[in-house]
Amino acid sequence: MAPKVSVCMITYNHEAFIAQSIESVLAQKTNFDVELVIGEDCSTDKTREIILGYKAQYPERIRLLLPDKNIGMAKNFIQCLQTCTGQYVALLEGDDFWNEPDKLQRQADILDAHSAAAICFNCTRVIYTAAPEKSTLYPEPDFAEWSSLPDLLNKNFMHTCSVMFRNRLFKTFPDWFEKILTLDHALHILNARFGDIYYLPEVLSTYRVHAGGIFSPQKTEHFERNCLSALLLNVELQKLFKYQYTEVLQPKIDHYYFGLVNHYRLQKKYMKAAGLFFVYRPFIKASLKHSLKMLVVLILYKLKLLKE
Repeated sequence: MAPKVSVCMITYNHEAFIAQSIESVLAQKTNFDVELVIGEDCSTDKTREIILGYKAQYPERIRLLLPDKNIGMAKNFIQCLQTCTGQYVALLEGDDFWNEPDKLQRQADILDAHSAAAICFNCTRVIYTAAPEKSTLYPEPDFAEWSSLPDLLNKNFMHTCSVMFRNRLFKTFPDWFEKILTLDHALHILNARFGDIYYLPEVLSTYRVHAGGIFSPQKTEHFERNCLSALLLNVELQKLFKYQYTEVLQPKIDHYYFGLVNHYRLQKKYMKAAGLFFVYRPFIKASLKHSLKMLVVLILYKLKLLKE
């Protein structure tokens, strides 16, 4: 018999944190069965050794995905999600943890009681390993109880470790999913097509900011990578929703596009700027002056009058 809730946990080089993460799942007290599915992506530290130890102790509760080589975060995430058999799926990455033993019970009860809800999430405490005395809450406890797809398109207000959603709301992931970095935000958007989002204001989860995290801290050299990912995501969402949410998505597309163009200009990477223009031209609101400038750059480069 399938468990009611599957916990999807991806991990890579979380040796210092993975035990606390797993223990917070095992500590959950529910009136239903819970499975923990862990995707361990060939860490270079002792993460795999630690999770194998937990698997030996709890063979009926833990399922492991152990690729022979590193497959990357996106593939690991998709495989982990597709392995989950529960009616509901809760997300928890290997460097975060849950604060309260009734988190899963409370969220499952909400989804049971509200058939219109596709997602339930809670307030999250954000802690910083570099400054243990510092912590913040996200979102604020007085955040709206109900929200929907347009709100989520505008901003991701849910930390990954706070979310539970109905499993298998859609059959396949779009081709672009593996090309972006904010996999959780994209997943939430895909799920929110099928229902509303319910917020629990209690602090039930903790998100950890540390040097090894993919987005923490943000580094200057990652600016281009992050902006390209955000630009691609918002363009693909425009196409997915057939321009139904242009009022929300267009300003974001223009923001990331022109931010990248300015970044390339400062680095004197003029051909990168021109290339970006010709790839995304149908999706941006560019002035005639800007369009002509990009065309001139391309012509000068082709005539070998401009070098990078």
